[in-house]
Amino acid sequence: MPINRSPPRQNQPLITTFTNLSTTMRPREEEEEEEDPNRKNKIPTKEPRPTHTEVPTMDMELMKKLLKELGSEVKTEIQTSEARITAQISGQINDLQDRCEWLEQKTHEQERAIEDLQRDNKFLRNELRKTNVFIGGIPESKDETRSTLISKLISSFKSCGIRIEPADIDTVYRCGNSLNGRNIKIKCTKENAAATIVRGGRELAKKNIRVMEDLTKEESHN
Repeated sequence: MPINRSPPRQNQPLITTFTNLSTTMRPREEEEEEEDPNRKNKIPTKEPRPTHTEVPTMDMELMKKLLKELGSEVKTEIQTSEARITAQISGQINDLQDRCEWLEQKTHEQERAIEDLQRDNKFLRNELRKTNVFIGGIPESKDETRSTLISKLISSFKSCGIRIEPADIDTVYRCGNSLNGRNIKIKCTKENAAATIVRGGRELAKKNIRVMEDLTKEESHN
């Protein structure tokens, strides 16, 4: 309880009074109520909140905006990737085309080289065959050797007027199968010696001795 002391007057004693705190100090709320008597009746106002129908609308607009931005970024990325991939593929295709052209050129060169080799080989084989002659109709003996076979041939040639010397014969041997004796293949050292034997074929035929040139199947049919 507060104590109030009033100053004494002349010849008067000091007076002390006691005051009630409840009457002297009123709550701030009471003062505010006196200042605004309608305060108790006022309803506190709150900021307006979006309704349940407004919230989805706002979310949808935001989502549309985000999706639009995302779609634009994706489209740009796809176009960039497509251009890069197209450029890479085009470069690889050009490299492959150059490689194919080079391989095609090399193939043609190799084909021409093979054709030249085949032609040269054919020519050489034909030239070698010109020195070969096959003789048929000369009896074959069991103890026949190269020397005895050459002697038989030289004797038969001389009897028909064909002049062939042992030095004109390079190799000689029997080949093939025959009931009347196998044919004899003669490889002459010179082409003119083989041609001499072939020219005497008519005279040899009179003694049942056959003379055959070394021809291919195509040449023999022509």
